[in-house]
Amino acid sequence: MQALIFAFMTVIASFVAAVSGFGLSTVLIPTFSFFLPLSEVILLVGIIHLFNSILKALLFHSGFDWRLLLYFGLPSIIFSYIGASFVTQKIDTQLTQLFGLFFIGYTILLFAVPDFKIKKTKQTLFLGGSVYGFSTGFFGIGGAIKSIFLSAFDLHKVVYIATTGILALFVDVTRLLTYWQKGLQLPNHLWWSLLLILPATVLGTWLARCCVHKIPQDKFRFLVGAFLFLIGLKFVFFSVV
Repeated sequence: MQALIFAFMTVIASFVAAVSGFGLSTVLIPTFSFFLPLSEVILLVGIIHLFNSILKALLFHSGFDWRLLLYFGLPSIIFSYIGASFVTQKIDTQLTQLFGLFFIGYTILLFAVPDFKIKKTKQTLFLGGSVYGFSTGFFGIGGAIKSIFLSAFDLHKVVYIATTGILALFVDVTRLLTYWQKGLQLPNHLWWSLLLILPATVLGTWLARCCVHKIPQDKFRFLVGAFLFLIGLKFVFFSVV
């Protein structure tokens, strides 16, 4: 029964993420955190995100920007390992509050500087890759950070999707291996739940593609942002782990 509930929640979260423009992890982590310990949520959503990264890499297997993969991707991998090294099976109250502050700041960033542009330099790529990698490894979320830095380079859409897909794949593999090395584990029932959850992500995204033109994105995005902001407040002031 729990597997069906999680699959249903994943369909909704995937739909919301696709329509609102937020990343899948950004919506799934706060959603699952109502039902599971935060360490299990980070690992579970990381596996789901890896599945999506593999799909992107297979669908868009050509057109990578090798310069971005080198200058952005290499620090991303290194710092995702560093960030993931801080995540343990038992996340204490202070760390949960830090997650909450991150959600609050992340939401404010998304709305305050949606069109923010940065300079096209190698230093920018290294800094962006480092911040993105650490954020993804430690918090499980970093898509908006990646977009802010890479959007400055005005990539063709296909090149952008291919490059970000392979970047996410490398970072996901790195952080998941680090989580397991640190002792993070999923209960057996969650492994079985993935048999329903993974197809549910595809279904939710497909439904969003069918309905996206019928939903006012600005208002919908605002509601989702408000939800994420409230989740951040929950982590900060009501940290029960």
